[in-house]
Amino acid sequence: MFNSKLKAKLVALFPEQFEELARELETEKLHPLQEGLDAFAAGDHETAREKLEAAVAAEPYLTQAWVPLGLIYMHQGRYGEAEEHLFQAMCLDAENPKIHYHLGEVALGRKDAISAEYCFKKAIDLNPNYTDAYIKLGLTMLEEKRLEDATKLFEKAVYLDRRAVVGHFYLAQISLQKQDFKRALVQLHLVKSLKPDYAPAYLMAADIFERIRDFRQAFIELKKAVSLGSANGQVYLRLGKNQLVLKNRENALAFFLEAKSADPSQWDAYYHAATIQEDMNHLEAALQNYEALLGNRKYFEIARMGVFRIRAVLDEVRQAMEGAPKPTHGVIKQFTGPLQQPNRISA
Repeated sequence: MFNSKLKAKLVALFPEQFEELARELETEKLHPLQEGLDAFAAGDHETAREKLEAAVAAEPYLTQAWVPLGLIYMHQGRYGEAEEHLFQAMCLDAENPKIHYHLGEVALGRKDAISAEYCFKKAIDLNPNYTDAYIKLGLTMLEEKRLEDATKLFEKAVYLDRRAVVGHFYLAQISLQKQDFKRALVQLHLVKSLKPDYAPAYLMAADIFERIRDFRQAFIELKKAVSLGSANGQVYLRLGKNQLVLKNRENALAFFLEAKSADPSQWDAYYHAATIQEDMNHLEAALQNYEALLGNRKYFEIARMGVFRIRAVLDEVRQAMEGAPKPTHGVIKQFTGPLQQPNRISA
């Protein structure tokens, strides 16, 4: 409970009463500190913060209280207060690599790559086998587009710990950026074997298989990601496009409808759904999707012509059902260019 500095002060001030005084202080101080640490371990950050702040207010030398306080403020995005509390811990225990590591995390949160690099390197200097510090320093390098430096750091991390999933994942990401698809897939295979429920690995694998035009395998990877709870509009859109390439129109349509339902801003899904529905003669449904696209600049002209085309067909069907004479205009052709200007009479 007492660190060496506090003990020295107490002995100097009260040499005869030290043992009795120490017991009294232990009884008074242990309760809020231990309550705070227990609450922090249980994830009750508000109670932990209250108890730990009370503990350090009464006894400023409690390193074990300053660190979790810093982490609580960091998790809340209050980086200034987090840095302040962790700096207090660092002043009390400057040789503790974890404190420098957490200061690096705070710097990353503040988008201060220079400070983050310094802190993570300091943590590694104090503990050359600190796997997490290598990974976070690698992420810092990745943010700075220093791919070669990041690669070396992630390689060091997975060398120290073969089960470092994050290290393997980012090595795969860097390999993908370099278009080294074989190495990327090897790293992703390791990720999936170590953590089978890590959905980002399947999404990245699907990206690679799409790039090498293995759409069947890409579809399998995307479906696995969906089963792991990573379904969103973009994933459903990719599933639909895969099925479209594989000429499974009905399946593609189902995924495009899922995509726009999950994310109404997925305009590509409206377009593909409309074209498939029109081709399958589901005209009312196609019309709704074309009409939705009228508000999108990219698809406005296609949507306008689609609406015009389908409404004309529906009007003909309606008139035929009502027994009206068949229109004389025949098939409506798509507008292909500006009208010709009339020949001018020369002067």
